[in-house]
Amino acid sequence: GGNAARALGYAPLTQDWDERWGYLFVDYPGYGASAGKPSPRAIDAAVDAAIAVWRDECEAPLSAFGHSIGGAVVLRAAVRHEMKEIVLVSPFTSMMAMARHAVGWPLCELLRHRFDNVEALRSLAARPVKVVVFHGVQDAQVPVQMSRDLAAQFPDLIRYHELRYADHNGIVSNYAHKIGAAMSAIEPQ
Repeated sequence: GGNAARALGYAPLTQDWDERWGYLFVDYPGYGASAGKPSPRAIDAAVDAAIAVWRDECEAPLSAFGHSIGGAVVLRAAVRHEMKEIVLVSPFTSMMAMARHAVGWPLCELLRHRFDNVEALRSLAARPVKVVVFHGVQDAQVPVQMSRDLAAQFPDLIRYHELRYADHNGIVSNYAHKIGAAMSAIEPQ
């Protein structure tokens, strides 16, 4: 999920998604019912633990969905784990680029957590993974240009969908059917 999102908030969306699939949503450490504090290391550990449980319980191919900063989390996980498809909604190019956009220089230099989606996509470019990106033109938090830049840098990896009327917070619920369709493009095994 995005910053301050809770895993249980995504559960109703699955009503529009392929019922042949199982869905596992993970809270960041310190969010929802999850203990701890969010940091890249703690988030990676939580995601890795969830994936280990998933792999123990299910033999289906692993795909992932991430919204906003959740996209960075998913891409980091994809670098460490085999995934068939990744669906990103409103991703940024890098956390530093977001900090420059939000607070400018020199304050952006205070950024502690430096998620970098360009670097993660570069690592994934040679793998057999599909990446689908949705971004709303009306997004006031993460500029749509960031997804355009990602799609332009990785045209063989990313299938890009721009949603003219979508904003940052409403995109997932208002376009759940499109996101679900992208996630169910892979046949369950």
